[in-house]
Amino acid sequence: MTPFSLSRFVLLVLVALVASSHGMRIAVPDFTDASNDASLAFLSQTLPGALSEPLSRKDGFEIVERSRLNALIAERELDLSGMTRPDSTRALLSADALILGQFGGKLEALTLQVKAIDAASGKVRGVFQRKGTLQEILNGMSLLADQIAGAFRSNSSGFLTIRSSPSGALVSLDGKPLGRTPLVEQAIPAGRHVVLLELEKASPWTEAVTVPADSHVVRVVEMEDDLDASGFWIQGGGSMSGFTRDIEDPLGPNFTGSTAFLLRGRWAGVEVGWEFPTTRAYTVEYPVPYSKVVDRRTLKFGVLRAMVVGDLLHKGKLVPQVGAGIAFAQTDISPKNLDDPDHDDTEGLLGLNINAGVAYRLMRRVEIAARGDLVHFLRDITVVDFTSRDLFRGYNEERAFKLQTWSLQLQARVLL
Repeated sequence: MTPFSLSRFVLLVLVALVASSHGMRIAVPDFTDASNDASLAFLSQTLPGALSEPLSRKDGFEIVERSRLNALIAERELDLSGMTRPDSTRALLSADALILGQFGGKLEALTLQVKAIDAASGKVRGVFQRKGTLQEILNGMSLLADQIAGAFRSNSSGFLTIRSSPSGALVSLDGKPLGRTPLVEQAIPAGRHVVLLELEKASPWTEAVTVPADSHVVRVVEMEDDLDASGFWIQGGGSMSGFTRDIEDPLGPNFTGSTAFLLRGRWAGVEVGWEFPTTRAYTVEYPVPYSKVVDRRTLKFGVLRAMVVGDLLHKGKLVPQVGAGIAFAQTDISPKNLDDPDHDDTEGLLGLNINAGVAYRLMRRVEIAARGDLVHFLRDITVVDFTSRDLFRGYNEERAFKLQTWSLQLQARVLL
């Protein structure tokens, strides 16, 4: 090889190395406003600027200086349908690819369409749509940059279509916002991705989706109602209740009403409720000569409850629930001493309360619930009972017992 030929060969190699070091040059001109709304004019530069930043960080991609892009685009008559003169445009823009965008709607309900175009051939390599608020679209620019990069890399992208019922669900791909449904033929990097759909008043939906290169994957999702009952509820209803002494002598039922307030999260909450007072009675029998006497003692009390309540599962409209907490009763005992019928007494009793039941969701803000409650009071009740009586005197003794109450409640709840 002659010295001239050798030097020419070296020069060609150096030129090739310099050219290859630049990678793919991408031009991102101002986006067009399809709505012609003056209040959205700032988006013409904001949106392409927000897209250019993550694109510039992709290996093998460079962003063309935007100072003369808009004038050149107008000169070469380019629009979202492609390029009318692809052969000369590449030289004018010094770019290998062109990203064209068009937006419309309102800030709280924006639509965006972006096309990735090969500058040499004019071929559209990918079309991408976005729907959502301005902030949602800006948050999704990093993922959009991934999609555009994948569209220009040979055999490295596939297509994903996601529809939901109802539509308008926010879609995230691998934790990055992709847009709102319906999303049709979104070009994304081939491989395994985690798709998440979120919609107000619906349960989140997620699935791991594998998208092969040059393939189209479709998902149609039926969004299920979210049974999240978070909020402040008020409830009222009827109660059938009774009581026992030392787990003996079950007495009842009595019928009364109840009301409660609930502050609930998704799975658990706090309930403060009041079961209205009722009079509950039991009898004391003792022998007398040639017969027996039956005396009657009454206990009048209502029950104030404070509990933590929780849902066991969220499937369907029927939700099993359990709760536990404390209860307090102000108990009027009449008579406390059977030897003194006018001797009444009032005692405050603290107890432990457990319950279990089910709630049925009639609509988002209304539930009906059925449950059983059991309260075991911790302190003894002390009374004086007759044990017997002869012709001359009566015999009595002091007795102590623990009190338990039970109730079956049917309630209606309303979310305020």
